[in-house]
Amino acid sequence: MQARLAITLAEKDGRLAPGLTAPGSLGAEALLLGRTPEAAVEMLGRLFNLCRHAQEAAARAAFGLPAVSDDGIRAEILRDTLFRLFVGLPRAMGRAPMPLPAGWQGNPASVAQALFGASGRFPRRWDEFQDWLAGDAGLAPLVRELAGMFAPGEAASRVLAFAPLGPGPCENSAAIRHAGRRVMERIEREHGRGPLWRTVARFLDLEVCLGGWQPVAQLIEPGEAEAPSARGIYRISVRVTDGRVTAVRRRTPTDDYCERDGAMLSALAALPVSKRHLAPLVVECFDPCLPWHVREMANA
Repeated sequence: MQARLAITLAEKDGRLAPGLTAPGSLGAEALLLGRTPEAAVEMLGRLFNLCRHAQEAAARAAFGLPAVSDDGIRAEILRDTLFRLFVGLPRAMGRAPMPLPAGWQGNPASVAQALFGASGRFPRRWDEFQDWLAGDAGLAPLVRELAGMFAPGEAASRVLAFAPLGPGPCENSAAIRHAGRRVMERIEREHGRGPLWRTVARFLDLEVCLGGWQPVAQLIEPGEAEAPSARGIYRISVRVTDGRVTAVRRRTPTDDYCERDGAMLSALAALPVSKRHLAPLVVECFDPCLPWHVREMANA
């Protein structure tokens, strides 16, 4: 049940003028209507395999169904984020993908060493981060190369309030869970909410997952719930009448940063024309949850 996100690049008055065409509703939510809540949760997992566990857990909470003992959200965030750092990000940077750390599913210490080096943790202070970035421990060389591709402010999205919010754009990414960390605050202050800020947030997500973080779905109000996911926060609201689902509305992180004046387009607009070839890398740092492509358009 996936369509394609089309991202376009044009030039106007010496600056990039990005645009996007997001696929309309595929009618997937309509397939849940008329079902019992239990059947709707099962169908939801079959329809949307990305962030499946987050979606199922949020739906169970929204429907008022009992939570399962291990809803799989932590394992899902761990797997998807490792894939982005070891496969997706290097590939977008023109490097060969790297294999996931051996034993990543059951050996947290080994994964932490592959990510951070012998310390097994992400740097806490700015000076520690600078030292780590200059060395060869873990994935520091990859992050150093990424940081060197963008000057301060380049490919930095506009500053938006953190999710969850109502209609309209907001910042919905892994960064919302770690924005208060000292290194994240310093990166935002000196570089903006750009590729480095978003990538470091992924490292911090992995660190807390390896440390035993157990993310869970939260009921916002009857019929509405949210759950952490690899890309940020997933939200769902439902209505049940006489034991049957009569309304479903979903909101994903991709929905939030694909807003017309949202984070992703503003980040692309902050990319210099001379670096327009890095637009796919910028999009990769957002990681839309559906297939996407970037294409050049005639100048506006």
